[in-house]
Amino acid sequence: MQNISIIYSNRKIKYNYFISDKFEAGICFFGWEIKSIRCNKFNLNNTYIIIKYNEAWLLGANILPINNTNNKLIKKKYIKKLLLKKKEISYINSYINIKRYACLPLKFYWKKHLIKCELALVKGKKLIDKRNVEKKRTWDRKKKLSFKYLT
Repeated sequence: MQNISIIYSNRKIKYNYFISDKFEAGICFFGWEIKSIRCNKFNLNNTYIIIKYNEAWLLGANILPINNTNNKLIKKKYIKKLLLKKKEISYINSYINIKRYACLPLKFYWKKHLIKCELALVKGKKLIDKRNVEKKRTWDRKKKLSFKYLT
């Protein structure tokens, strides 16, 4: 069993989007960025993935430096390259361009000593879809409680 610990998980995606496919990607980080992530000095809200020149890029990641880093190399918002296979990149690109899906990161986690990102191809939910999901959840909860009291 591989040692996996979650760094960041975006739970709003499951509420706001339909998830169709998931992928695992590596991320190219500098050493000081890894140290900052270990110290929890990062913000990965509002990150998204684009495909340019047959390469996947992570946009919107905000990593704050720790005190002993050189401040000349630091930018506010980062563009990080994602490590994916060519088939996966072309598959994601076709879904984004033809079927009008979006590609968003679901979670970031440690896999051994590497940081990995779980990507998802998503399509937005409308308000009625969100209401139906909430109704189904409440109905399942009530059903579970009623079966609990019957047995």
